[in-house]
Amino acid sequence: MASSLSLKRGRCESDSVSSARLSPVVVFSPGPGCTVSSEWMISWKEMLEDALDAVEVITVQQLYSSGELSRQYDAASYHGFCARMAARKYPGHPLVLAGRSLGSRLSCLVEAKEGVEVAAVICLGYPLEGMTGAVEDDEALMQVKAPIIFVQGSKDVFCPLGKLEAIRKKMNCYNELHVVDGGNHSFRIGKRHLLANQLTQDEVEMKAVGVIASFISSCLRGASLGRQVQQIQVASTLFPLNHHQNKDAGNTSSSLSPVVVFAPGSSAPSSSSWMFRWKVMLKNALDAIEVITFDYPYMIGEKKRAPPKAERLVRFHKDIVKQATEKYPGHPLILAGKAMGARVSCMVAGEVDVAASVVVCLGYPLKSLVRATLNDSLMQLLVPVMFVQGSNDVFCPFDMLQSVRQKLKCRSRLHVVDGGDHSLKISVEQKLEDGSTQHEADMDAVGTVASFVSSCLTHMKSQ
Repeated sequence: MASSLSLKRGRCESDSVSSARLSPVVVFSPGPGCTVSSEWMISWKEMLEDALDAVEVITVQQLYSSGELSRQYDAASYHGFCARMAARKYPGHPLVLAGRSLGSRLSCLVEAKEGVEVAAVICLGYPLEGMTGAVEDDEALMQVKAPIIFVQGSKDVFCPLGKLEAIRKKMNCYNELHVVDGGNHSFRIGKRHLLANQLTQDEVEMKAVGVIASFISSCLRGASLGRQVQQIQVASTLFPLNHHQNKDAGNTSSSLSPVVVFAPGSSAPSSSSWMFRWKVMLKNALDAIEVITFDYPYMIGEKKRAPPKAERLVRFHKDIVKQATEKYPGHPLILAGKAMGARVSCMVAGEVDVAASVVVCLGYPLKSLVRATLNDSLMQLLVPVMFVQGSNDVFCPFDMLQSVRQKLKCRSRLHVVDGGDHSLKISVEQKLEDGSTQHEADMDAVGTVASFVSSCLTHMKSQ
């Protein structure tokens, strides 16, 4: 297992701000109704280990049984002991506590009362109510100082979302909530709901774990930058938590958090897991006030249709951009896109009535199956552009891209995902060769994007 959340798996033409951080160690506790060997716990252990690039996910079988819930504080002491042992085993690695149901409550008790230094807490189905419907003591939540992410099913009988929202407003720590629509206490969703929304249970769970990964990454980056702020002056613009406006800087666009309009590729709609994962990563990395995703008209409807020429999508795309700028006047506008969406974003950025600050191209299609080159929109571009390309992307040969970049009128930067394809997915061979993970590759790429955007906005502010 790799030892860094942000290893230099990619290549960039210029240095970006980075900090070497050790992978987290996760102590994961089950609820009273299951054991560490249950299918649910094994599945979530594997997902968390992969998504967080954890050095180890240690599952802890609690001492209580379902008939001994009054012994929660004794169980928390044992949980705290296991957490301290994990910290000793992996000194210097951030400690993340996770739990399912009552296990999540124990994780909060450990952070609040056991004197263990915790980087973040993951609560999977927090039991705000007991079997009788009475509200559980929320003392632990009120005392927790570490960031918490709650993942709750909208139909969880043990946690009415209204009560949870009321408690979250009173908590003293930074916290976020991800709701599994239609999910029960274990996030299981009924077949009718899945069919009606064209989802699978796996997609729902991967979406949840993706949100968790982005939250933990943001917390670890925020903590790392907090320690380095005296050494790296630009760190305050990279990955801050909840600073959407600089009150001392006035209402200039460079002092406000950016709004991002993120366009999909030709075949993957905005609801795809890839788009959702990158939407969350971009929002956290750029501290965006909002990342707006959308689908082009040909994508809407049950009948699949072939994508039209990119030029025919510009007007619709511009309308989305106009709505975004009207909603957030004065905020820097970032246009981002995957594949075809990147090409249309460049076209929109070149329009005289669009004031984009930066364009982010994730897998720019420099060639298609029928046309040799698709560089027309790039040649007229005056806005800084960031390219993120997989080294194995068949739609973007690097010699061709480098030749195009030399002719561009605008500032540009290229980040290469070693072993990545058109969707930046790294190959199995690459993973085996250098021990890299997809999460590392994605975090490295989005970190470079954040560095480039930050430098562009800083340059705008200085002019």
